[in-house]
Amino acid sequence: MKPRKLTRRQFARALRQGRGAAFLHVKEYGDKDKGIKEEILNACLNNLVYDRQCETERSAWLATIIDRTGFTSEYVMALLAALRQGEHTGKDLEQQINLGRQLFERGYFEFAGTIAPLTRQKPLPFTALEVRCSLVEMFGLPGFARAAELMLDEQDSQWGIHDLYEYTADAIDSEDSVREYLEANASNNSKLAAVFKIIEEEKARSTHTHSNVEKNKPDLAKVLEKIEQETTLLRYPGYCVRFGKSASQEDLETILSRIETTSNEIKLNCYLAVFWCRAMPRLPENSRELLKSDNKTIHRALCRALGNTGALQVIELALSILLAGGAENIITALRILEKSCTEDIWLSLSAHLSSLITPEQIHSAGLAIRNIYWDMDTHVDPGPLLWLCELTPCSLCRHSALRKLMAEGLAPESIVFEAQWDANYEMRFDARAHLANQTLNCSAN
Repeated sequence: MKPRKLTRRQFARALRQGRGAAFLHVKEYGDKDKGIKEEILNACLNNLVYDRQCETERSAWLATIIDRTGFTSEYVMALLAALRQGEHTGKDLEQQINLGRQLFERGYFEFAGTIAPLTRQKPLPFTALEVRCSLVEMFGLPGFARAAELMLDEQDSQWGIHDLYEYTADAIDSEDSVREYLEANASNNSKLAAVFKIIEEEKARSTHTHSNVEKNKPDLAKVLEKIEQETTLLRYPGYCVRFGKSASQEDLETILSRIETTSNEIKLNCYLAVFWCRAMPRLPENSRELLKSDNKTIHRALCRALGNTGALQVIELALSILLAGGAENIITALRILEKSCTEDIWLSLSAHLSSLITPEQIHSAGLAIRNIYWDMDTHVDPGPLLWLCELTPCSLCRHSALRKLMAEGLAPESIVFEAQWDANYEMRFDARAHLANQTLNCSAN
């Protein structure tokens, strides 16, 4: 299949989304069309990943795109200049360092001398956790030591030190060498001594067998007490979710009455969390009022609770909101319908999706659409999922939608073909496996 040629606008969107269409355009047509080189440079210097917390970083994918341009040195010079000027920080700089590592492995050794000084800056202009593997690949055991020291300074990253140790042992194919390096340098370096201690403690924990301790199941009295007294629970209401899974119908009615009478929004969020994994016995009398709340946390908590409740009243509420129109109403309705969407409603969705324009709107709706489709019977109209594959800014949602379409034989050949070169490596694997299975099945027939 010949790759489609993209306009600059189409290419920029595909590149931002991490879709294989961007890679295929460069592979087939190069970067000489107006604006293409500028878009690639922008993607190299600025992290365009939508969900930076969950999606994988794209340095390896970007490096393969640069390879296909035939003018790698131009991109190398631009990236080196950006690293030396030090204008970028955080996720943008982390991507630049990881991309520098990819190009270092292709023989551009200048990156080692450019990146090394960045690890000595105070405060550190990037998160050590995100570049730890690049430091190991470029500098070996000294790179491991420097990354571990930096992670030790970042308390939130200490959990990853043992992972770094195991990665380094695999990278140099010798755990003994890593241990010997630490032992040899720990006596003269207090940070490495602390790193060594963390690794030893983690190793001891992983080999120690703990006795099973029966967890105390939350009951209604404990939940109400915690909501009243524990401020940490108010921010992370997992205890309430656990309670909801095993609560009696009488207890659920008690919580529901609290939802209808509580004005404290922080406590209200906890009461709603009880129904995140358990259906509500009935629709709260103040549902419409709460859905109009300016507090986004309450709005999402209620949508999540209603979305887990498949009652007729919930469907009627969602439909009235959907028919009112407007992007926010459409997103709200989709969230509420996650467990109760009918085939008729699903078939009508495509007409509403054109109202969603911004990446945030498309992503929010896409999450709900994905969950709705997962909960429905197979072989319904794939239109909303195809819309999701084309427009979502999130590679995880795109992968989830495409995987469902492939499993049901509804994925267009063009989308699967492009997915073989997606920035999401799991999507690449699934798309190639799908096409390979199709080939095998054709051969068998």
